[in-house]
Amino acid sequence: MFEAFVTICMLAAAGPVSPLPGETCRIALLPGFAAETQAACEHAARLAARQPASVKAEGLPFCALRPRSALAFSEAAPGVFVHRGKVAEPDPANVGDVSNIAFVVGSRGIAVIDAGGSRKVGEEIYLAIRERSTLPITHLILTHMHPDHVFGADPLREAGAAIIGHANLPRALADRAETYRANFARLIGEAAFLGSQVPVPDRVIAELEMIDLGDRVLELRAFPPAHTASDLTVFDRTSGILFAGDLLFDTHTPALDDGLALGPATEVIGRSEADRWLLFDLFNPRNATIAYTELEWDP
Repeated sequence: MFEAFVTICMLAAAGPVSPLPGETCRIALLPGFAAETQAACEHAARLAARQPASVKAEGLPFCALRPRSALAFSEAAPGVFVHRGKVAEPDPANVGDVSNIAFVVGSRGIAVIDAGGSRKVGEEIYLAIRERSTLPITHLILTHMHPDHVFGADPLREAGAAIIGHANLPRALADRAETYRANFARLIGEAAFLGSQVPVPDRVIAELEMIDLGDRVLELRAFPPAHTASDLTVFDRTSGILFAGDLLFDTHTPALDDGLALGPATEVIGRSEADRWLLFDLFNPRNATIAYTELEWDP
């Protein structure tokens, strides 16, 4: 099977100053044009002339044999595939692959749960799915607003997925879009971040709704503010697996939504738990500061 690709480069900043030499470019996958022959793939891709809006393409799309995904997915239950992100801060080596990702296969379609922290990660999710199924990718469910869960959304949307999230997700993403873009581009590097955009959900969940993938029903439940103000869980009735997003932490120190300036309390709060969690010294001071500040204002 052949897939379409295009070389994408960072757009030069507007203004009278010429861009510096050495453009940042990478080859990006363009989902939606898979074909049995290279000629059929290239014909479809060139007619559409589709490319990420935040970048410019160098030349026309081209097609090549579908590569294997760089992401490792394991089958947690029949039809349920999970990928464990790195327990680390986003950096150029992991290209934003620091959150857990899953996809669930029904008889008529596939739902993806979270999209990773860059378009590059989203492309790898698409390839991992196509290694296992040719069914339509019908839904992308974002469990909350944090950038390591959302920036990989575009390739899955281009493959046909409707993006679904908490009722608070559109506003939360819109309010933080520029900050998220700037911070994640800095953390993982411009080349890895190329083509990554804050997604716009197609549908939102306020309480409880069901998605039928064909002989497989997913329950989507919206939560009040907890890890963020936009937390959503996904329960697969068939396997009995609950996808909790960042409402549940295991080895990674739990993180609250925003980090504030460190205060005196951060040196002692939670210190007895340090040996039980990875990245404790990175995340616990942030969490302690938020919790301490909130408690100060309790009546």
